[in-house]
Amino acid sequence: MESPRSDERITRRLRDALVADLVVRELDEEGEYWLTAKLEPRDWTRHLARQLGIAGTDGPGGIHDTLLVIVREVDRLIGRLRPTDELEEVCKELAHEATKNLQPLEVYATLLAGPSRWRQKKIEAGCRVASLSGQLRPILERELANELRRVLGEWAKLDFRKLGEQREEAIKAARANAGAGAKATASTSPRQPQTARDRADRLKMRPFQPPGRT
Repeated sequence: MESPRSDERITRRLRDALVADLVVRELDEEGEYWLTAKLEPRDWTRHLARQLGIAGTDGPGGIHDTLLVIVREVDRLIGRLRPTDELEEVCKELAHEATKNLQPLEVYATLLAGPSRWRQKKIEAGCRVASLSGQLRPILERELANELRRVLGEWAKLDFRKLGEQREEAIKAARANAGAGAKATASTSPRQPQTARDRADRLKMRPFQPPGRT
């Protein structure tokens, strides 16, 4: 498959879609990092794989290249995505385009890396080894289309222009919930004196390490 160009870029809308869940869910340094981080082609496919439930994009299975086909097509379409029945057909076409030229090893590797339910699918009894790829490819195409419909349906509902605001609202809500929980605990439990160990434990912070940086 065609390798990404060194100067290849994706739209801001797709960049935000790939990390939106982390920006809103991870309310510490990690979420702040993904809000503005520059993403490279390997990042594009890793984040898409993560949202699709695919475990990793590295290795001999060609998963990175398979997902890169989808990234490029979605980048062209993302401004027109709507959570409608038409999305189902779009996802079927994306899955077909991404899997139609895969080698048998790539088909099998992608199925193994996907959600566990992919590996529970059954093939015809008596299938010969030589015919195995023909049995597995339609399964991969169908299941990939289903996962794409779920993910792209979620993206179609997002307002990417307000991603930073949504993060701030999530942080405020988390602080409010934490404060309410602390008050409830204080009103029902006697306050315990803080020990030196308690103070030490509070200071043990695991700083977020951005990917690929040491």
